[in-house]
Amino acid sequence: VEDLPGETFIETTDLREVGEVNIKFTITDKITPKQNGIAVRGNGKIVGRPQFFGVDQEGEISPRILSRVYGEVEADGLEEDVTADWGAIIENSKAWQKLEAYVRFKLLKALKSRQKIEFNLAQARWKLEVNREISKLPPHKRPVASRAIDKVLRRFYDQKEENVRAVISVVFELLHDVNVQS
Repeated sequence: VEDLPGETFIETTDLREVGEVNIKFTITDKITPKQNGIAVRGNGKIVGRPQFFGVDQEGEISPRILSRVYGEVEADGLEEDVTADWGAIIENSKAWQKLEAYVRFKLLKALKSRQKIEFNLAQARWKLEVNREISKLPPHKRPVASRAIDKVLRRFYDQKEENVRAVISVVFELLHDVNVQS
C-alpha cells in the first residue's frame, strides 16, 4: 500500500472491544488494476473482500476518488467474530461495529480532504475561462451564473475535460437565452 503513488495514511490505535488496530490506506493518483477498497486482516489472514466501510453508500464522495482507495486494516481482536471460513465478519458483533465506525471516520476524513484539494485544482483550471464568460453577462446575472457554475464544477470536476467544457457551455447558453428573453 505504501508503494502506490499517492497519499498514504497510516495510523495505529487501541479500540476497547477490538484491541490494537493498524490502518493503512493510499488514495492513489491514478486507478490501478488491483481490487480497490480496504481489506480487513485478522491474525495475518484476510477476511472477506475489500470494502469501503459504508463511505460508498453515503454519496458525499466522488466514485472516481473512492475507486482509487487501496489499503488494509489489521485487527487481531476480531478473530472471535469471524465466520468459520474467514469469508466474512459477523456484522452484529460489537467489535466489528466499533472497528467499522472508526475506519469509516478515518476514511471519510481523508477522502473529503482529497476531494476538496482536487475540486480546488479543477476550479483553478477553469477559473479564467469561466470568468471570461461571466464577464459577458449583465451585472445582475453574474451572481446567478457564478453559483450555477460552482454547482456544475462541484458535480463534474473529476470528469474528462471535454465533458466539463460541454456542461459549462450549456449552462452559459441557458443563462444567455434567459438574458435575451428577459
